[in-house]
Amino acid sequence: MSTMKSVSVFASATVANVACGFDSLGFAIHEPGDLVTVSKGTSAESRITEITGDGGRLPLGMLKNTAGVAIHFMMEELKRRGHPTSNAVFDIHIDKQMPLGSGLGSSAASSVAAVVAANEFLQTPFTRKELLPFVMQSEKVACGAAHADNVAPALLGGFILVRSYDPLDVVSLHVPSDLYCAVLHPHIELLTEDARKILKKNIRLDDAIIQWSNLAGLITDFEELSGDRRFGEDHAIVGGLGRFRGRAVVVMGHEKGNDTQTRLKHNFGMARPEGYRKAVRLMDMADKFGLPVLTFVDTAGAYPGVGAEERGQSEAIARSTERCLTLGTPLISVITGEGGSGGAVALASANTVLMLEHSIYSVISPEGCASILWRDGAKARDAAIAMKITAQDLIQLKIIDGIIQEPVGGAHRDRDGTIKAVGDAVEASLSSLEGLDPATLRKKRRDRFLAIGRTLMEPAA
Repeated sequence: MSTMKSVSVFASATVANVACGFDSLGFAIHEPGDLVTVSKGTSAESRITEITGDGGRLPLGMLKNTAGVAIHFMMEELKRRGHPTSNAVFDIHIDKQMPLGSGLGSSAASSVAAVVAANEFLQTPFTRKELLPFVMQSEKVACGAAHADNVAPALLGGFILVRSYDPLDVVSLHVPSDLYCAVLHPHIELLTEDARKILKKNIRLDDAIIQWSNLAGLITDFEELSGDRRFGEDHAIVGGLGRFRGRAVVVMGHEKGNDTQTRLKHNFGMARPEGYRKAVRLMDMADKFGLPVLTFVDTAGAYPGVGAEERGQSEAIARSTERCLTLGTPLISVITGEGGSGGAVALASANTVLMLEHSIYSVISPEGCASILWRDGAKARDAAIAMKITAQDLIQLKIIDGIIQEPVGGAHRDRDGTIKAVGDAVEASLSSLEGLDPATLRKKRRDRFLAIGRTLMEPAA
């Protein structure tokens, strides 16, 4: 048992339901907050001895107050584990330092401060993340639902994405150092439980998917820009403005979709001319404002349909490739799956080209090559070997500049780890290009592509 007489913990206010992240995205702010002091109990059971700053409105009952509920569930878990401190009792003092019903996570702050203080008093039998289910239970008292977008940021700090509730999976997101939040709220009180009653019970799945996709772990503050200003919008290439680890960037990439409906919408990632002209427009913008460009390539190739050809598919690909090569800002490209033909090169004529370990990059698909050379699609495996389309082959040929390692079984086995690995590789590449003037960036890019293949003509040592 602890020899401490008491532990005081301050838990900050939080902002939850951020943007499209209903019940899933929230962040903590420095102040205001609640201060909870936990001391050794002076009665047979744990109790809330006093609450100040609430005007006498909050209940003192352990199971009617969020702070008491959180400690109750923590102690129940210690009893289940047979922990030696499971019979500890506490006296709890709560000092409310923010208004009730203000939308700043007042109930979450009290429960987090209480459970962290009790955990410290017992010499931390639980990690911070292990405390999360206990404070989630306290949210049932406040609003009738055990959501985590308030309590998780108060407990863990920063921006938190709740990726799953069953099983519980929370992710800490990168917070740019220059990010500030101004909190304004009127002098009215609206309880969370009442606010939730007026929400729609259902929303369209396609609307939800579009919004959820903006919660990417790599790019924050993403603002999509659409259309080529000539013909229309192409959903196979998604692009816009965003922040990469606090740095303003232009980002674009192929989108294949994730089910039948979205794959049809995005044309399986095969862009039409308007997609490449949109890419040119975004690169023009990047050049004008001095923004680095990040591209993420995953396509079997440009769309070969009649309409695409009539609208100048080959010219659009050539213009996009040319714009990559003439760009006066750093351009980093990552092959995330397939890098097929000119449709990939149009976005990947970069200063640095990176590939995920198990991705491929080729002038034509193995099936297409086999059908042309051998009139037999069954020889696709032979074609793949001959074309040397893997990341391991291509780095030896100096066609790419780096391989990003994937977890065993592929990138989908550890999304967080893969996103971090891609981010680290991109950040390292951007850092190596910082401070270079436009002429030097263009020359390095030009020299890089002119050097491809020359080593094959050198005599063997």
